[in-house]
Amino acid sequence: MNPFRKKEKQLTREQLRRRVLVMLALAGLLCVFALAAPYLTPNDPNMPNASYMNAAPCKEFPLGADRYGRCVGDVRRRLPARHRQRLLRRVP
Repeated sequence: MNPFRKKEKQLTREQLRRRVLVMLALAGLLCVFALAAPYLTPNDPNMPNASYMNAAPCKEFPLGADRYGRCVGDVRRRLPARHRQRLLRRVP
């Protein structure tokens, strides 16, 4: 027996139930966030727009645009779209 090894603590049924509920709630919020993506994002974050190539920050692109005219690093647009793609790819 190793004296330096930590003894594993047994979770009670209530603690395990609470952890499972928290994880299910987080997964549910992620699904709702992903499914609401089209309503949260005014434009497609991956579609190039020639009129905004290398644009400075403006109303439509708060952090500016890259050389293809896509929004740069705007979390409100890219993150929900990415989660929606991942979620729909997993649904048969």
